[in-house]
Amino acid sequence: MLTDAEAAAELARILKLATKKDKDRAIELAIQVYKIDMTGVTSIEFEGRLEDERGKATPDEQIGIGWLAFSDSPGLLGALIAHEAEVHIRQFKENGAYPTQRARRTTKLRRTSLTSILLRDSPPPPMRDLANPSLELGR
Repeated sequence: MLTDAEAAAELARILKLATKKDKDRAIELAIQVYKIDMTGVTSIEFEGRLEDERGKATPDEQIGIGWLAFSDSPGLLGALIAHEAEVHIRQFKENGAYPTQRARRTTKLRRTSLTSILLRDSPPPPMRDLANPSLELGR
């Protein structure tokens, strides 16, 4: 087993290498270097099919790390792994799921629709003369 300093140096060296084996090793080293809590995670590995994503957690408590996680720095990789493990895996364990993009959009649409209905059905606030705030103007 490498010391944390040796692991950090190895992580920096292999971060940009292209093979799955190198990416999986970089993930292991990032977990060690950044002391990421992997409680509840059943597996974590590089997934080359995640071309436009940094990472993805699944309800069966697996984490896939995509190409974009390796695009910047070891710190970005570590932060991404920590986010997936410590936020999303925890959400799966506690709630059974986390909101998908579609669920977030639906919630936003519902909130917007409800606001529109409330504003449409309520009378507008009285208009006031800015020069004389106590004077209400007719509607």
